[in-house]
Amino acid sequence: MAAFGAPGKQYPEEVAAVVVVGSCMTDLVSLTSRLPKTGETIHGHKFFIGFGGKGANQCVQAARLGAKTSMVCKSTSPSHAVVANVQHALHLMKQHSKVLCSDRVVNNISLAKQVPSQGSRRKKSATPPSSSGINEELSEVLQTLQDEFGQMSFDHQQLAKLIQESPNTELKDSLECELEALVGKMEAKANQITKVRKYQAQVGKDSFGDDYIENLKQNDISTEFTYQTKDAATGAASIIVNNEGQNIIVIVAGANLLLNTEDLREAGSVISRAKVMICQLEITPTTSLEALKMAHSNGVRTLFNPAPAIADLDPQFYTLSDVFCCNESEAEILTGLTVSSRAEAGEATLVLLARGCQVVIITLGADGCVTASQTEPAPKHIPTEKVKAVDTTGAGDSFVGALAFYLAYYPSLSLEEMLKRSNFIAAVSIRTAGTQSSYPYKKDLPLTLF
Repeated sequence: MAAFGAPGKQYPEEVAAVVVVGSCMTDLVSLTSRLPKTGETIHGHKFFIGFGGKGANQCVQAARLGAKTSMVCKSTSPSHAVVANVQHALHLMKQHSKVLCSDRVVNNISLAKQVPSQGSRRKKSATPPSSSGINEELSEVLQTLQDEFGQMSFDHQQLAKLIQESPNTELKDSLECELEALVGKMEAKANQITKVRKYQAQVGKDSFGDDYIENLKQNDISTEFTYQTKDAATGAASIIVNNEGQNIIVIVAGANLLLNTEDLREAGSVISRAKVMICQLEITPTTSLEALKMAHSNGVRTLFNPAPAIADLDPQFYTLSDVFCCNESEAEILTGLTVSSRAEAGEATLVLLARGCQVVIITLGADGCVTASQTEPAPKHIPTEKVKAVDTTGAGDSFVGALAFYLAYYPSLSLEEMLKRSNFIAAVSIRTAGTQSSYPYKKDLPLTLF
């Protein structure tokens, strides 16, 4: 195959060469001897939590190979969400009954100051309140409410005693009415205490968003446009892996679906100056399509991974994709063809080329990949080395991340050579359990790859 493109314009060193617009997920992984059947419950032998999401996975692999990268994604801001919820609850308490939530309960706790006033984006200058700080304030609120409940309990005992000692019926009836009203206030106070205890229990238990940003930083990925929101939880993926390394995965996209075109416009400066931009479908198709349009209009090479695949994919995705990379099951959904062999994969590449893609790659797991392009439309099989798989989760993302690295930094290589090297790197990743944790660093790979 001929060289895949020529070196383009010069890029300042500080500009990210590979930009990923996509998802970040928290992986909840269970290891089992085999995958369960429908309706079956089986025992697993290990469980762990890791970092995942197709977008972040691809970005991490590119970064570990030495690419300067930037991640455009959205996760939750748990501290902000809890503080806002607590403030709202206390506001309602005060609004409904000033007696039940006295000024010293609300006004002495400056929770309102903790709530950010500008949108959902994570600002460098805005430091979110720590879990320990919020817990301290909640503890003060709880202590005050408990003290007030204790005083009410004492008043209840005194009223009950006065009723027993009441010298006449009229006074007794009056005291009983007062006691009934006090019982109502005590019930309301008890509900307040329960609410505060619930919020206190939430603090620190959903720190996935903050943890994820730290993970990206640890991989030397720019988080300038890694947004946070209080309106949804960080995406999560439930993954089951058997002894052969095969897996089944269910994702709940969560905050990923809130990444929008406004966020992309803010990140426009980094997208427009990249060498390669990657996106997938774990964010909304509308946002992915807008990202492709932005990159394409600025002469940025686009690498689209249509996963999870949707049968009625907007035709613009094909024409805006310089490189269209999917696996066999995704190719089946997109084309309506059966893809269970190299030959069938080749047929699917031709269907996708006809829809306007410049280059199509269909990955086949242990059998490597098949590719075809507008300039060389004859499908070609690119093999990979045979290895014993421990966990295949994220291998496709390792492949895409590696390919993006080569497209950005070795544009004079032939596409076939890029795919051979990307196959090799993905094969390394399946030798270790976990997703991002299994991705190799440049220093651990043969020098011949660079």
